[in-house]
Amino acid sequence: MTPEWAAVLVAGLSLSGSIWALVQSSRANAHAKSQAASSERQAVATEAQAQVARRQLELMEEQHRAVMGAVVQQSVGDKLGMTDSVSAVLKTLETSWNVAVPYVAPWVLSAAGQHAFLLSNGGDEPAFDVNLSFDVEPARAAPVHLDRIDPRASVKVMVLRAFGASPDTLTVSWRRTEGGQVEEWSTALP
Repeated sequence: MTPEWAAVLVAGLSLSGSIWALVQSSRANAHAKSQAASSERQAVATEAQAQVARRQLELMEEQHRAVMGAVVQQSVGDKLGMTDSVSAVLKTLETSWNVAVPYVAPWVLSAAGQHAFLLSNGGDEPAFDVNLSFDVEPARAAPVHLDRIDPRASVKVMVLRAFGASPDTLTVSWRRTEGGQVEEWSTALP
């Protein structure tokens, strides 16, 4: 083998090694991006679940304050000689300790880019027949209908706003069960 051919062979092997290293580097980069995106989706779902739990807790605290206020009023009234039936007081006490967790809309909307939002179901049940509508029709929005969004799942919604008329409010309608009653929730676009 001549020295020129040996140099060409070495250069070819070197080039092949560089291409192989580039392909492996690209694969590792793609894997890292996928892991980062997965972590971000999980963080969004966790935050959505926390926001739903906070809203439920606020409603439960309001219910508890209202019931306890009625019990205190009744007790004061009884002590002053203004008696209602004892069964009404007992019923009020019973309901104050057996307050059901109120249902709150499970949705959280967060920005996910210039023309994108993440709609997250922070609840613990799936949402069916999900429809998105806007106060002002955007130039383009996708998706605007989803058959189902699972609990703690997010959907990326693209919204291209039209010049001069841009939506400010998103309304989400859904059913808690397939074929069930339609629920609605509205929020300002971030």
